[in-house]
Amino acid sequence: MAREEERIGATTESSLDYWQKNKKRLGPITAASCDASKGNTGHLRIAGKNADLEFGGCTCGYGGEGPQGTSKILQDLGLSEKEAWALAQSEMFLIYFDESGLKFKLCGEIIQ
Repeated sequence: MAREEERIGATTESSLDYWQKNKKRLGPITAASCDASKGNTGHLRIAGKNADLEFGGCTCGYGGEGPQGTSKILQDLGLSEKEAWALAQSEMFLIYFDESGLKFKLCGEIIQ
């Protein structure tokens, strides 16, 4: 089966609603990322075994509503509230998930 890629949600609310209704079709989650550096969009991307989603209403790099949506999705993926909020406020992050659910996080200056 070919992997799907989809960009959805113009608002945080619509992005969170879409996540709740469609997260299972992604299959096992392999990565989550957001990059608001150097003019990038700063949209949350979730990669799964079957599909990738980019959430236009979930962002990173500041303390507003968009990062709050990102934090909620990261918590749904198993991060603590404190960890998810810290990542959502960072300018960029990349999280890898392996089959056992372990998370490997990179953020800020580490990613080039």
